[in-house]
Amino acid sequence: MQGRLALQRGPVVYCAEGVDNGGIGLDRVTLDPAQVAGFTVEYRPDLLGGVAVLRGSAQAITEDGWDDHTLYRRNAPSGTTAMEVVAVPYATWDNREPGEMRVWFRTA
Repeated sequence: MQGRLALQRGPVVYCAEGVDNGGIGLDRVTLDPAQVAGFTVEYRPDLLGGVAVLRGSAQAITEDGWDDHTLYRRNAPSGTTAMEVVAVPYATWDNREPGEMRVWFRTA
């Protein structure tokens, strides 16, 4: 998939869940491939019997310029805001509360 990346640590694929990421639409999260190496690993013994989560810097695409609710646009979204993204092992998703999940992220 061009222009996308997934997070992996060893053989484990990670995903982001809405419950960990402030309820933002995960389709709006973009990751810079150069910053992914700076993600930190945090062991969470309280989470689902103990899992390692990934934390790192990301950007969230804002809705600037979309106030008129036009369905189709020729121009790409223009604004972003900094955020922290949290990812859990894919095998553990959807065990806390229903919500959105994303494995493949847009690249910045």
